Amino acid sequence: MEVARLPAGVPLMIGDVVHNLRSALDLMMYEMVALTGTPPSDNLYFPFRSTAKRLEEAVRDPEVQRLGPSVINLIVNEIKPYPESAGGNGRLYALHQLDIMDKHKLLIPAITMVWAKGLDAEADNGSRLTNLRLTAWQGARLSAITVPGRVRITNPGQASGAIAFREPKFFTGDSVVPTLHILSRLVESVVTAIEGPYFASGVATLADSPTEP
Repeated sequence: MEVARLPAGVPLMIGDVVHNLRSALDLMMYEMVALTGTPPSDNLYFPFRSTAKRLEEAVRDPEVQRLGPSVINLIVNEIKPYPESAGGNGRLYALHQLDIMDKHKLLIPAITMVWAKGLDAEADNGSRLTNLRLTAWQGARLSAITVPGRVRITNPGQASGAIAFREPKFFTGDSVVPTLHILSRLVESVVTAIEGPYFASGVATLADSPTEP
């Protein structure tokens, strides 16, 4: 069985989702600064950085300082938008890097994959293979049983398929849809975590604090 290639538009749609999730954080920063009474600049972005030290330097920016110490402390000490290798939030930083990749390459590498699990087979020489799991990427064939002679499938197991990331640095082999769902919830959690301390600090002089419904 040969694995079919993705339609050309699928990586573009994945890139749109990634960009929208990343942009939500920038829009949050923009709106928070705007509500302090100071027009935000065009260079205001959510402060992703490569290390904790560089993040601490970034939040000293006068625009970011308008968000108040409680929000800044939350970003630096809890959200930690820098790589996992530097002790930060690896998934959140990976979202940032995927968005950069999409801008530079116009699409995010993605690929179809299929697998069969729980497969049983018997060879001509009497040897038996049980509970096999076979995986193949697009452009390849699902044929990984290597024994002498012919092989008879005695139990086909369960076949499944997915669209997966193929970028070597981020989410390699992870199914796209569940991963995007996880990233969506992660961005939502960041926005929710910042909202409370921000309005409680009183820096939002142009808006009333949210009230309970």
